[in-house]
Amino acid sequence: MKLSVLSLVLLLLTQQRPSVPRGQIEGTVLHVGSTEPVSGAIVTVIRVNGATGEAIRTAAALSGNFTTGGINAPLPQAPSPRPTGAAAAPQPITPVTTGRDGKFLVPDLDEGTYRILVTIDGFVRQEYGQRTMSGSGTTLTLARGEVLKDLVVHMTRAGNVSGRINDDKGQPASAYCSSL
Repeated sequence: MKLSVLSLVLLLLTQQRPSVPRGQIEGTVLHVGSTEPVSGAIVTVIRVNGATGEAIRTAAALSGNFTTGGINAPLPQAPSPRPTGAAAAPQPITPVTTGRDGKFLVPDLDEGTYRILVTIDGFVRQEYGQRTMSGSGTTLTLARGEVLKDLVVHMTRAGNVSGRINDDKGQPASAYCSSL
């Protein structure tokens, strides 16, 4: 009797569950105003609340290991209290890096709503669908097993200024000069 119960338990444990279809997001990162690819860009997909657009804290965030994918990225809102027995927080999505052709692929996504953030040194931080510097990007809703293809994110080079500022006598101007 014990052997048959043990055999049944082992059989149930070794049976594979039917796999849930997973979605993915594919796209390309380009220089703004051209078709030149941006290679080496970090593409971070962040799961968000479909109603508010706010980032959903992942299991890593709840344990203190949350990274936002960029220096200026807003931190997600604190999670609302959960009733006992509620589902666990989702696992974080591993960022991907664009290839030489500027292409990226983020696999194994659950159905839900997401934002895409792209960062790379020398360029302005950009979200997919972001229209203004201070605005936020477009949210993408992914159905179970859906593949979103051909997304394009245009990156703007970050600017810098160098040189000297002289006063009207040709002398270096003071950093504290009030006439500037």
